[in-house]
Amino acid sequence: MPSNIQITRPHGLGLEQARSRIHAVARRLERELQVVCRWQGNRLWFRRPGASGIILVAEDQVVLEVQLGLWLAPMRQLIADRIDQKLVTALR
Repeated sequence: MPSNIQITRPHGLGLEQARSRIHAVARRLERELQVVCRWQGNRLWFRRPGASGIILVAEDQVVLEVQLGLWLAPMRQLIADRIDQKLVTALR
């Protein structure tokens, strides 16, 4: 059974700056983890074996939702913590 992660991270960057920073993170994920990313407006869809999700970039917050497959579900909390750390760093 899949396991879900949802993180909402507020920011004060404005829409364009936040989108630019999330885009930079996405490019790194594509290079380092073979994540497939696709923008649709201010939504970034991503997937790789075992995980998929969406990042919604808004004027004052970023909302991330990830669905983990069966093999990654036992590591849900570790993955959630790492994602949250990366978002905090990206949105500084």
